[in-house]
Amino acid sequence: MKKTFEFLIIKICFVSLYQVAERVVIIIADLYVMKIAAAELAPRKIRVNAVSPGPIKTKILEKIGLSGEQLDSLKSDIVQRIPLLQMGEAADVGKLVAYLSGEASAFITGAEILMDGGMSL
Repeated sequence: MKKTFEFLIIKICFVSLYQVAERVVIIIADLYVMKIAAAELAPRKIRVNAVSPGPIKTKILEKIGLSGEQLDSLKSDIVQRIPLLQMGEAADVGKLVAYLSGEASAFITGAEILMDGGMSL
């Protein structure tokens, strides 16, 4: 099988451009840097993409000092803002990164992929 690229850079953006207005300048600059890197590195067969996950269930939520009731309330509030009515899993992000790392995505570069359950709609 012919190798279609030499390297792959995937940037995980913890906050999507479409979610936090007060940081929009920093986030736009960050995404433009990714796009510039993709354009500059493409001739060297280096692909650059960004993954922007929305709310993801991780153990960090359990470590922010909330009681069980407060934590359940927080999760419920978050889920109500997601059209798919569920938080993502870390494995969901991992699967997308694995896909972007594989041959099936050899023609994808300079893309930001939102994984937010529809929050940015």
